[in-house]
Amino acid sequence: MSAASRAERTTAMRAVFAAVCNPGVSPEDSLVNLPRDDEDEEESARRPAKAGKLSRDIAASFSQRRARIEKMLAEASAYAPEDVTMTERAVICAGAAEMLARPQTPFAVVINE
Repeated sequence: MSAASRAERTTAMRAVFAAVCNPGVSPEDSLVNLPRDDEDEEESARRPAKAGKLSRDIAASFSQRRARIEKMLAEASAYAPEDVTMTERAVICAGAAEMLARPQTPFAVVINE
């Protein structure tokens, strides 16, 4: 996949991470508050992260399917929920959200990125 797709997936994962760590926060809202990698904290406070269609689709998919994704994760995991870090959970949730929202995207691409 392209560098742009990889960047969009990273942005979406960061938004999902924010929602996983803060249950009252929606990933869509987080998309506009994420710092960009090339900015310091002061700059990022003034300018939202750039979120394209892929990032927005993944964030929306996670919001709409959060309970289903969390249930699938709990049922499929060989680890106790407390043994899965927030970062791991966010990566898995973002990937699952993309797979559910965009079944035409090869699973290997989603897993690899």
